[in-house]
Amino acid sequence: MSAAPKIQGWCPGALRPMQSGDGLLLRAKTIGPRLAAENALEIAAIAVSCGNGLIDLSQRAQLQLRGVAETKLREAQQRLHRLGLLARDAATESVLNFIVSPLAGFAKGAIDAHGVLSQLVRELSEDAALLALPGKFGFLIDDGGPLGLAEVTTDIRLEAYFDNGAARVAVVADGARDQAFIVSPEAAAATALALARAFLSLRKGREFELRRMRSVVAAFGLDAVASAAGLASAPYRSSCRAAGADEIFGAHALFAGVGAPSGRFRAGDLAFLAGLAAKYGAGELRLTPWRAILLPCRSEKSAREMIRAAASRGLIVDADDARLAVVACSGAPECPQALRATRGEMDRLAPLARRVASGGVALHISGCAKGCAMPAPARITLVAREHGFDLIDNGRAGDAPSLTGLGPKEIEDAIEARITRADTKPTGAAMSGASSYIRDGAAIYARSFAIIRAEARLERFAPEEERVAVRIIHASGMVEVADDIIFSPGMARAASAALRAGAPVLCDANMVAHGVTRARLPANNDVVCTLTDPRVAALAAKGGTTRSAAALELWRERLDGAVVAIGNAPTALFRLLELLDEGAPRPAAIIAMPVGFVGAAESKEAALADGRVPVVIVRGRKGGSAMAAAAINALASDEE
Repeated sequence: MSAAPKIQGWCPGALRPMQSGDGLLLRAKTIGPRLAAENALEIAAIAVSCGNGLIDLSQRAQLQLRGVAETKLREAQQRLHRLGLLARDAATESVLNFIVSPLAGFAKGAIDAHGVLSQLVRELSEDAALLALPGKFGFLIDDGGPLGLAEVTTDIRLEAYFDNGAARVAVVADGARDQAFIVSPEAAAATALALARAFLSLRKGREFELRRMRSVVAAFGLDAVASAAGLASAPYRSSCRAAGADEIFGAHALFAGVGAPSGRFRAGDLAFLAGLAAKYGAGELRLTPWRAILLPCRSEKSAREMIRAAASRGLIVDADDARLAVVACSGAPECPQALRATRGEMDRLAPLARRVASGGVALHISGCAKGCAMPAPARITLVAREHGFDLIDNGRAGDAPSLTGLGPKEIEDAIEARITRADTKPTGAAMSGASSYIRDGAAIYARSFAIIRAEARLERFAPEEERVAVRIIHASGMVEVADDIIFSPGMARAASAALRAGAPVLCDANMVAHGVTRARLPANNDVVCTLTDPRVAALAAKGGTTRSAAALELWRERLDGAVVAIGNAPTALFRLLELLDEGAPRPAAIIAMPVGFVGAAESKEAALADGRVPVVIVRGRKGGSAMAAAAINALASDEE
């Protein structure tokens, strides 16, 4: 039986490096995601002259230099100091742990993330009592801009939050994400640090056992944490979203997203990316918790140039790259805790792993039971043992295995078997020939919804929101759209109540109106679309706008308390917000799901930020009449 792996309880720094199997592991610690191109060049040079030339981008969005020699440590520290990347002492370095929206300060966010971050850094550096925080205790700031951090876990979250149109901050303790301390941006840092001090107070005498906020919340309850902090929490439903791989990797309007397998870059790769940032971009790199580096720029053309160049070096530039389906720790011999090499398996198993799941990490390869590379469950986890690998289904590295002692061929066979099982599972019995397809409509519905609930990430939705999300996914055929569905607080309840009270449904397009199932409406509600009204063409010409926007002029007398469904035209949604500015009556709720490449994403973000009317949106370019109608059908009835 293998000995239990040693838990260090802290992360390597520049002033307190960690001894590893290939030398010292040293973290070039940045405060925030931004890294100037010239600093990235120098870090690459340090990695070559003082280490073994390998650089890991961690889940904490930090660069770690591997194989640093004892004799070169002082030189590496001095050079990092000249870059401003060395804390005043090891104790201070240990507590400055932050994950921040990767594009903060470059792309528009709802709050000033850097302002909040500066306050946290100042207080953590000056308050000696806070130096007692554990080395892995961290803070996350999501400014509400692009590339949300919903799936990134840390001890204290600070999330942009809109309260009646005003930007606020929801401070959330890990372990109780359904509650928050809602404060102004100016009070956010102080509130987060009050929670940190409460954490320290409650864990006294149990320091080794209670090393993270979630364990303190589990041991004492959030009310005890709030009381110790002198705060009062409120029920909270986060609008923070999880960025998808297709949003991170590749060429985008504001950046190029580049990765490396399990975040392992060579020094030459980092130097090359720094050169691209200087030539085509904004002269900086942004570090992310997804083991990807973003190169900000001002045009998609520049982003495409950088992506083409990065692809020529074999870096990951596409969300469909099979290498993204596998994550592995450094393994043996680099990690003293690891029982076997892990990274040699990655390229061989990546194509199989991508067949296990079409998106995200499907296979986690861990050198020991700690599972450092991926704390969350994976579809398949391989854990190194003395006599091969154990295989765990839908779990973490420390969970009980389904299979033990597997060799390379046995691993492949086991993964193939799971793929085959998944391919045949939906129909229950083997199907042969066209005559075997499912004919029963109710059975098709039930099976469809079961598949959606098995595959989509629905955990963050309240029950009344989940029904809407499931219907939207069903209408679009895209389980990944769940990550883009955002409800403002209370939206689903407000819309359902309005429909039960007889509110009309106002639609921007006939396709939305035709998609509403009348039998589901609870009060024989009117479903109205004014787009084909004979007056609309003249109104559009007079206003110099689209017919979809002009048609809303005919809604004014029915807007009060109505449920609005916009599934086609961004101009209609923008015009609705203008009508509210002009004093038009407020509807009860808005389904904001226009689709397209011009104005769709912006109109939906504007509706969410407005705050005057509860709203549900599908972020980005996605949307459409089918999604909007599906949302109405879900809100109209509790029946599946």
